[in-house]
Amino acid sequence: MKLEIEVDLPREILDQIPSAELGKLCETEIVLRLYSERKLAAAEAARLLGLTRIRFLDLLRERGVGFLVDLDDEDFRQLDALNERYAPKAS
Repeated sequence: MKLEIEVDLPREILDQIPSAELGKLCETEIVLRLYSERKLAAAEAARLLGLTRIRFLDLLRERGVGFLVDLDDEDFRQLDALNERYAPKAS
């Protein structure tokens, strides 16, 4: 689905962005916003932008957007087991 949006920006700003890149810039910003609001999962956001998940993570880093991680009980059990296994031993 295509969405047409009218945005009123000063000419000085528009002159700094090549017109061929303007649509992609808007698309990227919308997807990043939806991701940061937890309305899109990382895999879906990456797919929408045509990126691999690794490249999407790199984009998040470049833009200063935190990577959201949802852990379940099994994840916490595994983390606890790793902490026990590798924790420094008291002397």
